[in-house]
Amino acid sequence: MAVKLSPHRIDIREVRARASLRGTLPGRAVAMGVQPEQVALGMELAPLVAEALEGLVLRVVERLEAWGHACARREAPVDA
Repeated sequence: MAVKLSPHRIDIREVRARASLRGTLPGRAVAMGVQPEQVALGMELAPLVAEALEGLVLRVVERLEAWGHACARREAPVDA
């Protein structure tokens, strides 16, 4: 089992198990992401991960639209 550097770091098996227990497991799902070169504690994205984000977002949007969801581009980030 991998060492978790953060309580926010969960794998797809754990996500699916939690959704199943809550009765919210979707009929279909796809996992998309960026594989980092290394995993370490820090506050910034690694340059290669940051460069890959736009392409990842575009692929996610394409998949959502293929499933019938409407997506709209936001020019400004959502405040957390």
